[in-house]
This record gives sequence, C-alpha cells and structure tokens, in this order.
Amino acid sequence: MARFTLPRDLYHGKGALEALKSFTGKKAMICVGGGSMKRFGFLDRAVAYLKEAGMEVELFEGIEPDPSVETVMRGAEAMLKFEPDWIIAMGGGSPIDAAGVFFCFLHRCSGLLHPSGCSLCPIFAETFFRSVN
Repeated sequence: MARFTLPRDLYHGKGALEALKSFTGKKAMICVGGGSMKRFGFLDRAVAYLKEAGMEVELFEGIEPDPSVETVMRGAEAMLKFEPDWIIAMGGGSPIDAAGVFFCFLHRCSGLLHPSGCSLCPIFAETFFRSVN
C-alpha cells in the first residue's frame, strides 16, 4: 500500500518567501531549472533567507524540462552526499518533480533509506509555497 499525505502548512500572499528564514535545520539544498528563478531574484532571496536561518545552502541547478534519469540520479547522489535537512524546489513543475524524487531517495526507496529529518518544500512563486514535513 502507498500513502500520500497533503502538506500541512500552506503559505501564500506577499512576502510568503520570507517564511524560509523561520525554517529550522543545518543544511538546505535548493533545486532549480533553467534560470528564471535566478534572473528574477527569487533564488538569491531564498538563499539569503535560509542563511539568515543559520543554514548552509547548496544549489542543484539545471534541472531540464521532463528531467532525465541521469539528472535525477545526479540529484539523488548530491542529496545523499550533502544530507540536507530541507530540499527547496523552486520554479516550475520539473524542479519540483525532481526534488520530490530526490526526497524519495533520501527517505522511501529500498536500500537508500536516509535517517535525517529532511523535509521537502516546493516553491511555485513568491506568492505561494507549501512545506511538506
């Protein structure tokens, strides 16, 4: 049997991205695609908020549309190496989908169960994101 749990925290409205600075943990990995989050300043703001929260931040960039198996495996390897407390996915569906698979590798997949308390946070835009714990 599989189980899907909806997020328990929803943030929306002006300034919702600032909630990242209230997240607790030591490490966060931000996953992004082709560069729009960087071009529009959202990536820099997210990094700054996470650092303000006291976290070490790494980026996993270049997630292509309909992520390839190779990209997903590189991301999963990066997650296992970095051991983030948070996986932050920013942008469109592809970074969010890939980050979900990275999260799965850390927690749910046979042989790759990871003991950290890692959480997944997809960010669709500044006006809406959800936190999955």
